[in-house]
Amino acid sequence: MLKTIILSTFLLISSPVSAFETGGDEGMEFFNQILENVREYHLQQTMTKPEDALDEALDDFWNNAHR
Repeated sequence: MLKTIILSTFLLISSPVSAFETGGDEGMEFFNQILENVREYHLQQTMTKPEDALDEALDDFWNNAHR
């Protein structure tokens, strides 16, 4: 009886640990890829287009030069 309790306790404790070791890397890799995609999307959405920035800078320059 005692052997059964010890064995079942050992299996219950070690099962989640071994499942985490084998499947944890794939899940974290997938999560990191999704996080990288979200960062790239956010960067693309908030980035100013170079031609817009240049046009705006030239407009500001000419408006301030004529004052």
